[in-house]
Amino acid sequence: MATYTLQGQFDQQSRTSTSLVFGLFVIVACALVATAPIYWLPGVPLPVLTAVKNAAFFTAVGLAVVVSGARFIQIGVAAPFIIAALLNFSAFQLNGSGEYAVYQAFTFLAPMAWVLAIRSLSRDQSAILLRYLPLPLGLVVVAAAYALLAKFGAVPDLRPPLEGLHLREYELSGLARASVSNSGFTFARTGWGTGTGMALVLLGSILISRHRKWAGLAVLALAVIAPAAMGGRGAAVGAMAAFALAVLYLRQLGHLRIPLILGVTVVPIVSIDYLVSAGVLSERFFNIRSNTDWFFMLDAMSTGRISTWIHAIENFAESPLIGVGVEQSRLAIFTGQVVTIHNAWLAFLSEGGLMAFLPAAFLFFWCLGMVWRIREFRPLIAFVLVISMVEPGVMFGSFGNQVSIWTAVGLAMRAMRK
Repeated sequence: MATYTLQGQFDQQSRTSTSLVFGLFVIVACALVATAPIYWLPGVPLPVLTAVKNAAFFTAVGLAVVVSGARFIQIGVAAPFIIAALLNFSAFQLNGSGEYAVYQAFTFLAPMAWVLAIRSLSRDQSAILLRYLPLPLGLVVVAAAYALLAKFGAVPDLRPPLEGLHLREYELSGLARASVSNSGFTFARTGWGTGTGMALVLLGSILISRHRKWAGLAVLALAVIAPAAMGGRGAAVGAMAAFALAVLYLRQLGHLRIPLILGVTVVPIVSIDYLVSAGVLSERFFNIRSNTDWFFMLDAMSTGRISTWIHAIENFAESPLIGVGVEQSRLAIFTGQVVTIHNAWLAFLSEGGLMAFLPAAFLFFWCLGMVWRIREFRPLIAFVLVISMVEPGVMFGSFGNQVSIWTAVGLAMRAMRK
């Protein structure tokens, strides 16, 4: 299998391929990448921010159609996305989750349109897009850095506006505790860790590939530290895996590899020791060790993840073909609590059964196989694989959070296009 590099595929370009329409595409695409993982901003009404992001997405795709013409339509690329959308829509209709069916289908169609938009660019145009991509990703870094500073009281800890949110009572009560210091510029630390983590890992890898080693390493370090400070363990572990793969595969690090390998080994140990000594983990880990119920101990250590995994497996066993639907999947029968299954694949099996899971799994690994062939994008794969095992909706579920990985998929497919 051929391996590509960003330098070999995107560094050579002429300036004759630029046009006003393509220039607008780059501006709008960068605006989407910058705002996609941001769900609220101080002083900006939520409907306005949402409208801006939606407009940026549809405008960018429309401009790509104008720029690329017939190259935009690629049945071989679109088919797996369309099949996954149709089968997921059908599964949700059959199991009584019809109100979620259209949204579930759109979680496949939006990435399809974005991937086609980027893949259809000429080699020169994709090189120009990649040249400017660090700018919007850098704005996500600024947002992540602000959230980290707010955690330590260095900047004001802002709270999200809840007016205009059409949510259930239990969801609104959960959001009442949200702030920048614990949820970033979203409404939950899981979504914040996933969306910003992908953006930071992608930016760090791009910077290192451009021989800006220290800047890239600083961004990758922020991808680990920011979610860890908020308690987002899934995103932090995923970022550690991405950091490790960056050390292994990004040749531009050169002689820094040995100390970085030691750092990747030592930092988690030191971090755990600090959290224990600071008492952060004492309530969760050590107050439960006197309990003789090993399942209770393990479940508490995983913040209830194991319980949700078992719940998902039971749901799948009950209805393996089409799942039990969204409402039943997220309702823990014994406690009556609404739960989120913190595993992207078990969530598919529980909510939509094999009809939803199989096309999504094929699409997931097909796309990651493309990304793997770009050496500089491999750290992003490590992040996505790890976090998909401990968090919900990693590549499918919220396009805003996932725009960075789909941008990488589009660029990887463009690199392999003749």
